[in-house]
Amino acid sequence: MENEIVEALNRHTVLLNQLMSLVKDLVKKKTIDTEWYDAVEAKRLLKVSDRTLYRLRINHPEHCKKILGKWYYNLTVLMMFKTKD
Repeated sequence: MENEIVEALNRHTVLLNQLMSLVKDLVKKKTIDTEWYDAVEAKRLLKVSDRTLYRLRINHPEHCKKILGKWYYNLTVLMMFKTKD
């Protein structure tokens, strides 16, 4: 009887560890996703013009992505470019 209880607890512990790992992955993904801003938000946050975002998009396309016709910019990368200027 005790062995069955210990085995059941071990199975539950394994499942809980897997669940915790999945939750951590989701939290990391959400954090990464929230760093992307559309052009209007990027301009407002960085106080730059349309032309500045356009130059970034042309010169560094790896830091931008277009989804359903709307451009998104990685804010971390934008902040690095802003501090260089």
